[in-house]
Amino acid sequence: MIKVLLGDYNEHLGRSIATHLAKEPEINLLEYINHPEKLDDRIQAVEPDVLVMDFMWPKAEGIQILEKLFNNYQDLKVLVMSSFGDDEFVEQLANLGVAYYLMKPFNLDCLVERIRYVDQLAAASQSFLQYAYNRQSLEEMLAKYLNQIGIFSNLKGYYYLIDAIIMITLNKTWLDRRITSKLYPEIARYHGTTPQKVERAIRYAIDTAWTRGNLKTLNQFFPHTIDAERGKPSNSAFIAKMADIINYNLLAQ
Repeated sequence: MIKVLLGDYNEHLGRSIATHLAKEPEINLLEYINHPEKLDDRIQAVEPDVLVMDFMWPKAEGIQILEKLFNNYQDLKVLVMSSFGDDEFVEQLANLGVAYYLMKPFNLDCLVERIRYVDQLAAASQSFLQYAYNRQSLEEMLAKYLNQIGIFSNLKGYYYLIDAIIMITLNKTWLDRRITSKLYPEIARYHGTTPQKVERAIRYAIDTAWTRGNLKTLNQFFPHTIDAERGKPSNSAFIAKMADIINYNLLAQ
C-alpha cells in the first residue's frame, strides 16, 4: 500500500479528499493536517511514501515550506495541489524537485492515479507539469470568448464554466459521464458549494448571455446547439461546444 500524508489549508476540501483517499484499497491515508507547521513532525513520525499538499498561499511561503522539506528529506516524493498556474511558479516547483503538480479543481480519481505515478517514479516529469501551463493559457482564451458571448466575471457561473470547460478540454472522458452526477460535484467540492448551486449558476450565466448578449455572436458560436424549446443551449451542450472551440484553437496554434 502507498502511505500518503495529506496537507491542505482548505479544511472542507482537505477532508473531502481524505475521505476519498481512505476508501482506496491501494492507499493508506496516514493522516490529514491543515497547517504546514505540523509537516516536519508528522513526516518524521509516519514516514509517508508520498506527501500530497497545498500549503501554497501565499506562493512565496509555500515555496519556502517546500525548500525546508527538501533540505530535510532529500528523497521525499511530493505531489503539490494548487490553484496557481503561472509559468514561474511551476518552474520553481520543478526546480525544487516536486514530483507532480496538479491544478485545482481536479477529478479525485485522477488524484489517485497521480499518487500511484509519484509512488512509482521519484523523478519529476516535465510533461506532466505541462498541465499547469495549459491551464493558464486556456483561462485567458476562455475569458476572451466568454466576454464576447456576454458572460463576465461578475457572475459566479463564469468561474464554474471556466472550470468545467477546462476539465473537459483536458480530459474528454468527462463527456462520457453524467455532468450532473460527476462534473458538478467536482467543481462544487473545489469551490466549497453544492452541485445544485453550480448547475444553477451556470444556467444563469448562459441565460444572461442570451438575454443581454450579442445574438449575432451567439449564433456564430452556437449555430446547431440551441434547444428548440428554450431557444438556448443546455448547460452540457454549451460546455461541450466551448470545449470544442478551445480544442480547435489549440490545434490551430
